[in-house]
Amino acid sequence: RQLERLRAEGHTILFSTHDPDHALAHADRALLLARGGTLAFDASERALTDATLTELYGVAVRVAEVDGVRRVFPVSR
Repeated sequence: RQLERLRAEGHTILFSTHDPDHALAHADRALLLARGGTLAFDASERALTDATLTELYGVAVRVAEVDGVRRVFPVSR
């Protein structure tokens, strides 16, 4: 919970992750990079969507809220 404490103190935090659940939990904004360019750059709830994450990872996923927390789940076809 140190990220929340630092944010509450007014610090800007820049982090890199390959875990979309981590980004959904902590990021206000998200930059998704793919094929040498920008796939999405927006508020995390608009950038981290079913469509962008499926395109990014090449695996069908669904973003869903569970117990008040947005999470990413693989979708079986």
